Amino acid sequence: MGSHSEAPELALAIATPDERTATWTATHPHWGAALDLDVYHRREHFLTTVPQSRNGGITHWILTDPSAAPGARPVLSRTRVALIPDLDATLWHLMREDFMTTHIFGKTPTIRGAVYGAPGNRVWAIWTRGYYGGLKKPEGNTFHILRVSIEDEDAADEAYLAEAMGAILGLAREEAAAWKVNNVELWNPTAKLRAAIDRAGLPHEFVDRQDTSIACLMWYGDGEVDWVANEKFGWC
Repeated sequence: MGSHSEAPELALAIATPDERTATWTATHPHWGAALDLDVYHRREHFLTTVPQSRNGGITHWILTDPSAAPGARPVLSRTRVALIPDLDATLWHLMREDFMTTHIFGKTPTIRGAVYGAPGNRVWAIWTRGYYGGLKKPEGNTFHILRVSIEDEDAADEAYLAEAMGAILGLAREEAAAWKVNNVELWNPTAKLRAAIDRAGLPHEFVDRQDTSIACLMWYGDGEVDWVANEKFGWC
Protein backbone atom coordinates (compact mmCIF):
# COMPACT_ATOMS: atom_id res chain seq x y z
CA MET A 1 0.00 0.00 0.00
CA GLY A 2 1.50 3.33 -1.02
CA SER A 3 1.65 6.67 0.74
CA HIS A 4 0.64 10.07 -0.56
CA SER A 5 3.46 12.25 -1.88
CA GLU A 6 2.69 14.89 0.77
CA ALA A 7 2.49 12.47 3.71
CA PRO A 8 4.18 14.18 6.72
CA GLU A 9 5.71 10.92 7.92
CA LEU A 10 7.81 10.63 4.75
CA ALA A 11 10.67 12.76 3.51
CA LEU A 12 13.52 12.57 1.03
CA ALA A 13 16.85 13.02 2.78
CA ILE A 14 20.49 12.89 1.73
CA ALA A 15 21.88 9.58 2.90
CA THR A 16 24.72 9.49 5.42
CA PRO A 17 27.72 7.25 4.58
CA ASP A 18 26.30 4.50 6.83
CA GLU A 19 22.89 4.80 5.20
CA ARG A 20 24.46 4.57 1.75
CA THR A 21 26.16 1.35 2.85
CA ALA A 22 22.82 0.03 4.12
CA THR A 23 21.21 0.64 0.71
CA TRP A 24 24.15 -1.06 -1.01
CA THR A 25 23.76 -4.07 1.26
CA ALA A 26 20.09 -4.26 0.29
CA THR A 27 20.83 -4.10 -3.45
CA HIS A 28 23.78 -6.52 -3.38
CA PRO A 29 21.71 -9.69 -4.09
CA HIS A 30 20.16 -8.02 -7.16
CA TRP A 31 23.04 -6.02 -8.66
CA GLY A 32 26.20 -7.44 -7.14
CA ALA A 33 25.81 -11.21 -6.87
CA ALA A 34 29.00 -11.73 -8.90
CA LEU A 35 30.98 -10.00 -6.11
CA ASP A 36 31.40 -10.66 -2.41
CA LEU A 37 29.53 -8.11 -0.32
CA ASP A 38 32.67 -6.23 0.75
CA VAL A 39 33.89 -6.02 -2.86
CA TYR A 40 30.43 -4.81 -3.94
CA HIS A 41 30.61 -2.09 -1.28
CA ARG A 42 34.01 -1.07 -2.65
CA ARG A 43 32.63 -0.97 -6.19
CA GLU A 44 29.70 1.23 -5.19
CA HIS A 45 32.02 3.55 -3.27
CA PHE A 46 34.36 3.65 -6.28
CA LEU A 47 31.42 4.72 -8.46
CA THR A 48 30.92 7.77 -6.24
CA THR A 49 34.35 8.98 -7.43
CA VAL A 50 33.90 8.73 -11.21
CA PRO A 51 33.24 11.91 -13.26
CA GLN A 52 29.47 11.42 -13.45
CA SER A 53 29.19 11.18 -9.65
CA ARG A 54 31.85 13.41 -8.13
CA ASN A 55 31.30 17.02 -7.02
CA GLY A 56 27.59 16.54 -6.53
CA GLY A 57 26.99 14.91 -9.91
CA ILE A 58 24.98 12.17 -8.23
CA THR A 59 23.38 12.58 -4.80
CA HIS A 60 22.31 9.54 -2.77
CA TRP A 61 18.83 10.00 -1.37
CA ILE A 62 16.70 7.86 0.91
CA LEU A 63 12.97 7.96 1.55
CA THR A 64 12.65 7.94 5.32
CA ASP A 65 10.97 9.12 8.52
CA PRO A 66 11.93 12.81 9.02
CA SER A 67 11.44 12.58 12.80
CA ALA A 68 14.28 10.07 13.22
CA ALA A 69 17.89 11.14 13.66
CA PRO A 70 20.52 10.43 10.96
CA GLY A 71 21.91 6.99 11.58
CA ALA A 72 18.64 5.78 13.07
CA ARG A 73 16.41 6.58 10.10
CA PRO A 74 14.73 3.71 8.23
CA VAL A 75 15.61 3.48 4.54
CA LEU A 76 12.15 3.09 3.03
CA SER A 77 12.80 3.38 -0.68
CA ARG A 78 15.11 4.83 -3.30
CA THR A 79 14.88 7.22 -6.23
CA ARG A 80 16.19 7.21 -9.78
CA VAL A 81 17.04 10.05 -12.15
CA ALA A 82 17.23 10.29 -15.92
CA LEU A 83 20.60 11.16 -17.44
CA ILE A 84 21.60 12.86 -20.66
CA PRO A 85 23.89 10.63 -22.77
CA ASP A 86 27.04 12.67 -22.25
CA LEU A 87 30.57 11.41 -21.64
CA ASP A 88 30.25 11.27 -17.87
CA ALA A 89 27.05 9.21 -18.02
CA THR A 90 28.78 6.76 -20.36
CA LEU A 91 31.94 6.63 -18.24
CA TRP A 92 29.85 5.59 -15.24
CA HIS A 93 28.99 2.37 -17.07
CA LEU A 94 32.44 1.80 -18.54
CA MET A 95 34.28 2.40 -15.27
CA ARG A 96 31.84 0.11 -13.48
CA GLU A 97 32.60 -2.49 -16.15
CA ASP A 98 36.35 -1.97 -15.66
CA PHE A 99 36.03 -2.61 -11.93
CA MET A 100 34.11 -5.84 -12.53
CA THR A 101 36.29 -7.22 -15.32
CA THR A 102 39.50 -6.38 -13.46
CA HIS A 103 38.22 -8.29 -10.43
CA ILE A 104 36.92 -11.25 -12.44
CA PHE A 105 39.40 -11.53 -15.33
CA GLY A 106 42.39 -9.43 -14.28
CA LYS A 107 42.00 -7.22 -17.39
CA THR A 108 39.61 -4.74 -19.00
CA PRO A 109 37.89 -4.79 -22.42
CA THR A 110 39.29 -2.82 -25.34
CA ILE A 111 36.14 -2.91 -27.53
CA ARG A 112 33.34 -0.77 -26.08
CA GLY A 113 31.17 -0.37 -29.15
CA ALA A 114 31.06 -0.35 -32.94
CA VAL A 115 30.63 2.10 -35.83
CA TYR A 116 29.29 1.24 -39.29
CA GLY A 117 29.46 3.48 -42.36
CA ALA A 118 31.02 6.80 -43.36
CA PRO A 119 30.82 10.03 -41.33
CA GLY A 120 27.41 11.66 -41.72
CA ASN A 121 25.70 8.35 -42.41
CA ARG A 122 27.08 6.25 -39.58
CA VAL A 123 25.23 3.86 -37.34
CA TRP A 124 26.97 3.30 -34.02
CA ALA A 125 26.46 1.61 -30.68
CA ILE A 126 28.10 1.77 -27.26
CA TRP A 127 27.94 -1.21 -24.93
CA THR A 128 28.98 -2.55 -21.56
CA ARG A 129 29.21 -5.96 -19.93
CA GLY A 130 27.21 -6.70 -16.77
CA TYR A 131 28.14 -9.55 -14.45
CA TYR A 132 25.26 -10.58 -12.20
CA GLY A 133 26.08 -14.28 -11.98
CA GLY A 134 29.86 -14.11 -12.41
CA LEU A 135 31.69 -17.03 -13.99
CA LYS A 136 29.81 -19.58 -11.90
CA LYS A 137 26.46 -18.59 -13.41
CA PRO A 138 27.18 -16.93 -16.78
CA GLU A 139 23.51 -17.25 -17.73
CA GLY A 140 22.93 -14.33 -15.36
CA ASN A 141 25.38 -12.04 -17.17
CA THR A 142 24.18 -9.53 -19.76
CA PHE A 143 25.83 -7.60 -22.58
CA HIS A 144 24.03 -4.24 -22.51
CA ILE A 145 23.75 -2.01 -25.57
CA LEU A 146 23.75 1.40 -23.89
CA ARG A 147 22.82 3.41 -26.99
CA VAL A 148 22.26 2.99 -30.71
CA SER A 149 22.48 6.09 -32.89
CA ILE A 150 21.61 6.62 -36.56
CA GLU A 151 23.29 9.82 -37.75
CA ASP A 152 20.96 10.39 -40.72
CA GLU A 153 17.70 8.52 -40.31
CA ASP A 154 16.25 9.98 -43.51
CA ALA A 155 19.12 8.70 -45.64
CA ALA A 156 19.38 5.29 -44.00
CA ASP A 157 17.10 2.88 -45.88
CA GLU A 158 16.04 -0.55 -44.61
CA ALA A 159 18.77 -2.46 -46.44
CA TYR A 160 21.52 -0.17 -45.16
CA LEU A 161 20.24 -0.35 -41.59
CA ALA A 162 19.98 -4.13 -41.79
CA GLU A 163 23.62 -4.34 -42.90
CA ALA A 164 24.67 -1.95 -40.16
CA MET A 165 22.78 -3.70 -37.36
CA GLY A 166 23.92 -7.10 -38.60
CA ALA A 167 27.56 -5.99 -38.39
CA ILE A 168 27.19 -4.20 -35.05
CA LEU A 169 25.20 -6.92 -33.31
CA GLY A 170 27.40 -9.59 -34.85
CA LEU A 171 30.43 -8.02 -33.19
CA ALA A 172 28.48 -7.58 -29.96
CA ARG A 173 27.70 -11.31 -29.93
CA GLU A 174 31.37 -12.17 -30.49
CA GLU A 175 32.42 -9.91 -27.62
CA ALA A 176 29.72 -11.34 -25.37
CA ALA A 177 30.96 -14.88 -25.97
CA ALA A 178 34.60 -13.89 -25.42
CA TRP A 179 33.76 -12.23 -22.09
CA LYS A 180 31.51 -15.00 -20.73
CA VAL A 181 28.26 -13.08 -21.13
CA ASN A 182 25.16 -15.07 -21.97
CA ASN A 183 22.95 -12.65 -23.89
CA VAL A 184 22.92 -9.29 -25.65
CA GLU A 185 20.17 -6.81 -24.74
CA LEU A 186 19.02 -3.61 -26.46
CA TRP A 187 16.34 -1.57 -24.70
CA ASN A 188 13.39 -0.11 -26.58
CA PRO A 189 14.55 -0.27 -30.22
CA THR A 190 12.56 2.00 -32.49
CA ALA A 191 10.29 0.52 -35.14
CA LYS A 192 13.00 1.25 -37.72
CA LEU A 193 15.62 -0.61 -35.70
CA ARG A 194 13.28 -3.53 -35.04
CA ALA A 195 12.70 -3.92 -38.78
CA ALA A 196 16.45 -3.73 -39.42
CA ILE A 197 17.17 -6.39 -36.78
CA ASP A 198 14.53 -8.67 -38.29
CA ARG A 199 16.01 -8.19 -41.76
CA ALA A 200 19.59 -8.77 -40.54
CA GLY A 201 18.72 -12.40 -39.84
CA LEU A 202 20.46 -12.73 -36.47
CA PRO A 203 18.72 -14.88 -33.84
CA HIS A 204 16.71 -12.62 -31.55
CA GLU A 205 13.41 -12.08 -29.78
CA PHE A 206 11.51 -8.95 -28.79
CA VAL A 207 10.32 -9.07 -25.19
CA ASP A 208 7.79 -6.94 -23.33
CA ARG A 209 9.59 -6.47 -20.02
CA GLN A 210 7.63 -7.47 -16.95
CA ASP A 211 10.10 -8.54 -14.27
CA THR A 212 13.56 -7.23 -15.22
CA SER A 213 15.13 -4.32 -17.13
CA ILE A 214 12.16 -2.13 -16.22
CA ALA A 215 12.50 1.63 -15.97
CA CYS A 216 10.72 2.93 -12.85
CA LEU A 217 9.07 6.24 -12.08
CA MET A 218 6.60 7.13 -9.31
CA TRP A 219 4.20 9.47 -11.12
CA TYR A 220 1.82 11.60 -9.05
CA GLY A 221 0.51 13.83 -11.84
CA ASP A 222 -2.53 13.37 -14.04
CA GLY A 223 -2.43 11.42 -17.28
CA GLU A 224 -0.10 8.75 -18.61
CA VAL A 225 3.68 8.72 -18.63
CA ASP A 226 5.22 8.83 -22.11
CA TRP A 227 8.59 7.10 -22.19
CA VAL A 228 10.78 8.57 -24.94
CA ALA A 229 14.09 6.96 -26.00
CA ASN A 230 14.21 4.85 -22.85
CA GLU A 231 17.71 3.48 -23.35
CA LYS A 232 20.03 1.59 -21.02
CA PHE A 233 22.55 4.44 -20.68
CA GLY A 234 20.14 6.17 -18.28
CA TRP A 235 20.28 3.30 -15.79
CA CYS A 236 22.81 3.84 -13.02
